[in-house]
Amino acid sequence: MLSSGNRQVIVAILLAATMILAGCSGGGGPATTEAPDESTDTNGTSSAEMTAGGEAEAGGEADVPAVEYEWQEGESYTYESEAAQGGTSEYSWTVTDVSDGQVTVDLSSSFGGRTQTSTLTGPQGDIFGGSSQNAQAFTFLLMQVPQLFVQGRELSPGNSWTVSSSEFESGGLQTQQQSREIDVSVTGTSQVSGTQCYTFEANTENQTFSGCVKEGWPFALSATFELQTRTTTGGETQTSTQTSSFVLVDYDRP
Repeated sequence: MLSSGNRQVIVAILLAATMILAGCSGGGGPATTEAPDESTDTNGTSSAEMTAGGEAEAGGEADVPAVEYEWQEGESYTYESEAAQGGTSEYSWTVTDVSDGQVTVDLSSSFGGRTQTSTLTGPQGDIFGGSSQNAQAFTFLLMQVPQLFVQGRELSPGNSWTVSSSEFESGGLQTQQQSREIDVSVTGTSQVSGTQCYTFEANTENQTFSGCVKEGWPFALSATFELQTRTTTGGETQTSTQTSSFVLVDYDRP
């Protein structure tokens, strides 16, 4: 189980996945948009909005996840994501300073020949909980989701467990969202960017997470997020699946 200090709002992260599949980031280049509106039935997922600060809001202030990890200066990770309209988008995270209990990270996102850069600053051990939040950090927050699901568990092919989102609720979301069961299983091993990792699957009622994770890393080495949505128009219901995938293409771990 996650330590009590890291029992954050998994519901908020599931909403985050919903937003990223709706076009906030990944598969569509660096962008900030709203999630599907309330007319879209997503099996209990209410609409949420990505704020200018990159935070998920849904009827209250949401906590952000905290993977147990200590950052080092010079550490970097670069991911690529297939874009819906062709080509790829790239996201880079580089730790430029670690001092006085604070971590500073340079962020870069590129798509279609356009590059955006920014800086994220936050406390060691809770980088996403700092006051200098920004939307470019959202992709990396999302890549911590798989690490949260497996943190504290034995990564061995065939192992499986169920996590209830109610175990992690705090802040303003617990009275706004349904509790969700998240079934997690370790399916095997693979290699991403020359590094061996454990493949996994995590499923909720209408969302599927899969990818490759490694113990002691801050982010998943790869991740695919699938969301099924139902839209009713003129009495006719249509089901569609949105997918966003990320893969580590370069990294430096001092």
